[in-house]
Amino acid sequence: MAITNTKNNTALVIKYTKGQNQDGSPKIQSQKFSKVSGSATDEEIYNLGIVIGSVLISEPTEIKKLDDYTLNEG
Repeated sequence: MAITNTKNNTALVIKYTKGQNQDGSPKIQSQKFSKVSGSATDEEIYNLGIVIGSVLISEPTEIKKLDDYTLNEG
């Protein structure tokens, strides 16, 4: 039987450094923004991450696009 998928939503995740741990390693914080338009291009989502990142404590270390799907039989 074939498996199909249904796209539920797209989210933007921004990771940034928020200080240091006790051992001196960087403390990484992430912020998730859901309900990003599913029709937004990768470039638009990246640029949104840069703009949002500009008001965070420090510059983004990573910008991710997360697509959520439901898998269905049939």
